[in-house]
Amino acid sequence: MMTLSDDKSDTVFNDDVVKELLAVVIAAGETDAEKLRRYEETNKIKYKSQYPSVGTFDNRFLSAGAFIGYAKEIFNMVNHRQINDMESDQLYFSEIFVDNELRTKWNIKLDRKTSLFQNMRANKDTLEMKHRDYNYIYNRRFTTRPLIIYDSGPIKGKFLRIADYLTGAWTSSRGCLSCAKNRINLNNFEEDAYPNVQLSVFIDEPTPFITEALELIGDLDYPKSKMNLFVYVHDEFHYKDVEIFISNVGSEYNSMTIVNHEDKMSVSQARNWALLMCKQRKCAYYFAIEGHVHLTDPRTLKDLIEHNRTVIAPLLVRHNEIWSNFWGALSNDGYYERSDDYIDIVEYVKNLVTMLYGFRLSRTVQVNLVEEMENSGKWSAGKNKGGGTRFVRQNCSVTDVKKGWMLMHPGRLTHYHEGLEVTSGTRYIAVSFVDP
Repeated sequence: MMTLSDDKSDTVFNDDVVKELLAVVIAAGETDAEKLRRYEETNKIKYKSQYPSVGTFDNRFLSAGAFIGYAKEIFNMVNHRQINDMESDQLYFSEIFVDNELRTKWNIKLDRKTSLFQNMRANKDTLEMKHRDYNYIYNRRFTTRPLIIYDSGPIKGKFLRIADYLTGAWTSSRGCLSCAKNRINLNNFEEDAYPNVQLSVFIDEPTPFITEALELIGDLDYPKSKMNLFVYVHDEFHYKDVEIFISNVGSEYNSMTIVNHEDKMSVSQARNWALLMCKQRKCAYYFAIEGHVHLTDPRTLKDLIEHNRTVIAPLLVRHNEIWSNFWGALSNDGYYERSDDYIDIVEYVKNLVTMLYGFRLSRTVQVNLVEEMENSGKWSAGKNKGGGTRFVRQNCSVTDVKKGWMLMHPGRLTHYHEGLEVTSGTRYIAVSFVDP
């Protein structure tokens, strides 16, 4: 098989390609055919009038983009005559195909229903991605499932996006299968052997809950001795927050660089400098975090490294909206464009609906609640037994809730509940009803 394209993807395994080759030959009534050729319908073919007639809805013309056959016949066809580098491959193979003697000699057939090859640039409006236990391209015009897709034009971005879903890389039932490939396990390494990481934090505008964001960065489950810290704080208002963060954990990092508003450095300059420092220190990974991002999972950095990928970018979605930090595709003019699967991605399409949630309040609220209780009496400091919530119909009790966490659930009979007795000590409860 040969494609005159830099980008090619098999939608099924190679054994199925061979079976389909035989199936198409039989369907065409040519049991001795040794080669199938791919077509491309266009009105700009020089030999249009010399092409054999076909059915009303069949594609008539040959494309030099891809073909398959026995090596001996392909070799003879490719070396039929000498051509220079400036001559057209399409014209060369068209001349062969319209020549009845040569077409018969090498027994060339066209894949008229796109059963085998699909040019992603041609008739792209008739193509559809089907998500099953394995994914495939579906051609609505011919109701066929092409086995080989290839790109013969300036659609590389779209081609690569579609190819990511093929060859078992991702399925709707099993998720990202390719994500499990080539992973590493940091548990197999001593901490001294962990990769060096450049941790760069950028606070370039007034940001709510920045204190909590910095605390979560400090709580990352990764040896600080293997991290070089870079903090860019352009907003004077937040410099105190950064100073507190540095005074608490700054000395634990391998190195530390702080750029504040007095340094008169733009955010773009700061980003370039952070990358340059990473390169100079020969860091293994560069981890960039915006000030408004909260890393609620302490294993985030470890998980990213264990994926063992060259670049990993986050998916951030605004709550209850389809606004996100990506579009998924590019238009023909090079501008951002929503991909076909954009909505499915940002809405995290799932099969299960959770009805009982654990919800953490901010650390500021936690501290303020304790202080308020101490103003009215003595805080129990967690020295109590019993208490909690029991859901009657499910016979399920929630008795151990972490400090500052709340329980949120529907207020209807499906979640009818009662409080459990506190057998010793003092336990506080704060109740809030939300009426939609």
